[in-house]
This record gives sequence, C-alpha cells and structure tokens, in this order.
Amino acid sequence: KIRLNTVLNKCGRRGSRAGNALGALAMMYSLFDAMAGTFEVDHHLGGYDINPLLAATATGLVYKSTQGPKTMALAAVIGGGLVLATTAAKTVIPSPFHNKGILFF
Repeated sequence: KIRLNTVLNKCGRRGSRAGNALGALAMMYSLFDAMAGTFEVDHHLGGYDINPLLAATATGLVYKSTQGPKTMALAAVIGGGLVLATTAAKTVIPSPFHNKGILFF
C-alpha cells in the first residue's frame, strides 16, 4: 500500500509538470501559427504551406531560449522535424480521416 501511494504521488508530481509544459508548447505553437497566418508568410515564400514548420521551429527556439544557443537550435530542429514527419506521414499513408482533421491527418 505504501509503494502504491509513492507511485501515485510521483505520477501526480511529474504528470502536472508534463501537462504544464505541453500546455505552454501548445499555446506558443498556436500563437506563432496565427502570427504566420496573419502576416501571410506562405504567400511571400512561394505559396507553400510553410506556416506549421515556421511555428514549430519558432516554438522550439523560444521554449528553450534560456538554455543556450545549442539547446535552442536542437529544440528548433526537433520541432521542425516533427512537423515534417507529420506532413510526410500525411502524404504517404492513406487515411480515411484526411478531411476530418483527426490527429493532424
């Protein structure tokens, strides 16, 4: 019973920390995506839908900006890479949910 309580306490502590971090990332991504849409960045860069890539890269840069330039660059590459992987999966894997907007597909 004591071990179960210890596990639950640690999960509660780490879960709230992870939830706060994911919430902050989601808010920053939404902000940067809306800013890119407002300034019509995709129209200036050839008409490609580049807004999600820019938003993810900027989110990584800003989120880890206090950790130094190496960590900022790594976070930006990870964010951009996740968006590129999602876009590649969307184009390669056929899905019946493409038009429904479920799970980024």
